[in-house]
Amino acid sequence: MFGFKYHLWGFIAALTVGAVWPNLVHAMDLSKPLPKRSAKEVLHHGPSSAFFEQYDQGVQGNCTPLLSHLNEKLQSADSDVRYSAQLVYAEMYDRAVCVEYSPKKSFEYFKQAADAGGPAFYAHVGWKYSYGHGVEKSEAKANEAFKLLLTRGAFTENSRTYKRYEDLLKDRPIPPLLKEGIEWLIETTSTDDGLIELAQALLDGSGRYLGRSPLQIDQISARNILSQTALFSPKARFILGIEYLKGSFDDKNRREGEMHLMWAAQCGYVPAMLKLAQLSETGDYGVKQNKQSTYGWYHMARENGADVASEVEKAKQKIGSYLQRSIQHDHRFKVNMKRCH
Repeated sequence: MFGFKYHLWGFIAALTVGAVWPNLVHAMDLSKPLPKRSAKEVLHHGPSSAFFEQYDQGVQGNCTPLLSHLNEKLQSADSDVRYSAQLVYAEMYDRAVCVEYSPKKSFEYFKQAADAGGPAFYAHVGWKYSYGHGVEKSEAKANEAFKLLLTRGAFTENSRTYKRYEDLLKDRPIPPLLKEGIEWLIETTSTDDGLIELAQALLDGSGRYLGRSPLQIDQISARNILSQTALFSPKARFILGIEYLKGSFDDKNRREGEMHLMWAAQCGYVPAMLKLAQLSETGDYGVKQNKQSTYGWYHMARENGADVASEVEKAKQKIGSYLQRSIQHDHRFKVNMKRCH
C-alpha cells in the first residue's frame, strides 16, 4: 500500500541528494558555528517549545533568562524536562548562542537526549559521527546511530520519508550514510508484509541493516511497528497477539494476546481462527480450555474456506446439540468487518 508513493519520492530525493547536498556539505565550514536562527527554525516543537521565547532573546544577546531557565531544568528529576533542556543546549553549542561554540558539547547533549528516550535525535548523533563534528569521525558509529534512528521510528508513516529527516536536521544536510539508510527503510517497509518482517527481525535478531550489519533485538520497536500496522492489517494483529502470548515483549499477557487474535479472526483472518481453536483445545500459553470455543473457532474457519472438516467433526462430537446450535448465533464466531476499519 505504500510502495509507489515512496519509491517515486525516494527517486526524486535521491537525485536531489546526489546533486545538491554533497555541495552543501562541502560549502559548510564546520570550524565555525552553524548560523544563528530563530527558535522556530532550529528548535523542535514539543520538547523545546517552552524555551522558544527565551531562545530568541538569547539570539539577540539577552542570555540571562535562557541560561537560568535551562540550568534549572537540567537539574529536574523529570527526565522529560531534562531531555528538553539538553536539546536546546545542543543547538546553542552548535550555533554559539549564549555559549562558546563547542561541537563536542553539542554532541554530548544530543547523545544524552537520544539515549534518554529521544531516538529521533540519533539523526544528529549520526550526523556528527559522519563529519567528525565534535567527535572522532566514524562511519561505523554513524551507521549504528542511523540504524537506531530508522528502526525506532519505522512505526510511523512520516518516518518513512526523506522529509522527516530534513525536518529533524533543520539546516544540516542529510549525510550520504543516512540517505542510504532512508532508502533501505523505504524499500524494506514499502508493503505491510515488509513492515511485519522488519518487526519480526527486531524480535529475533535475524535482519540486516543495509544488507550488512545485524539488526539488534529491539522489542519496543517491534511492538510499536506491529501495533501501528495492526490498525489496518489483520495479519499484523494476529502476529502481535501471538507475540504477546509468547512473552516476546518481556511479559506474557494472555488477555492482550487473545484480544488481538479475536480481532484478527473477526476481521476474516483464517490463521487467527485456527490458532484460537487450537489454543482453546490445548490450553497452551495459559488460555482456558473450552470445548465450545474449540468447535466455534473451527466452525468459523471452515465457513471462511479452511479445510478443517475433520477437526470440526471431532470438536462437534465433544459438545451437545444445544451448544452446536448456539454457535450459529454467537457473534464471537462471525466475521464483522465494521470493526476492522
